Amino acid sequence: MLDFMDVQIDQQGRVLVGYSDGCVGAECMQAPDDSVGNSYTALAAIARQSGGPRLLAAFDPPATPTTPGLPKLTALRNGGIVHLAWSEADNGGSPITSYTLLAGTAPGNAAPFASVAGTQLKFDDQVGSSNTAPLYYSVIANNAQGSSCGNNEVSVAYVGASTDPNGYTVAADPAGDQVGGPAADKDLDVISLAVS
Repeated sequence: MLDFMDVQIDQQGRVLVGYSDGCVGAECMQAPDDSVGNSYTALAAIARQSGGPRLLAAFDPPATPTTPGLPKLTALRNGGIVHLAWSEADNGGSPITSYTLLAGTAPGNAAPFASVAGTQLKFDDQVGSSNTAPLYYSVIANNAQGSSCGNNEVSVAYVGASTDPNGYTVAADPAGDQVGGPAADKDLDVISLAVS
């Protein structure tokens, strides 16, 4: 995160926080805890309380447990491995028992392929280095009351591998949009950045 901006409550006592997010995308969000730096973004974001007691007790939700909330999913593809990570879901007053992972080769066409414990928030899908088609993933949280919705689908394009001679593409930019130099000098037009 960048600078803290503001915290308020809505008319029912749920906490709202407005901030500028400096860690966007799987490369930043899935970085190890001891990493330094960020994604150098300044994306406007609002975080809203989704469960639990509120600051105005008159509007506290009933004590009856409900189905869990939807986790936020990120996916990072490096060669034949897709690294999935998701946020801990709002448990709805009943512990998360498991997460169901879904994958597909077309948008909205994902099928379950794995189930992990309710304490696990990461999974590596071994898709193979020959599979270069775009893939689509979502994750569903489960508790004793049922399951969250699954509309957190993310798409993952193949961008190479860090072990390939051509590297892993970390940034791409359209051709012909260089600024601050002669338009005829194509060497100033950076169209991709890859690491290996």
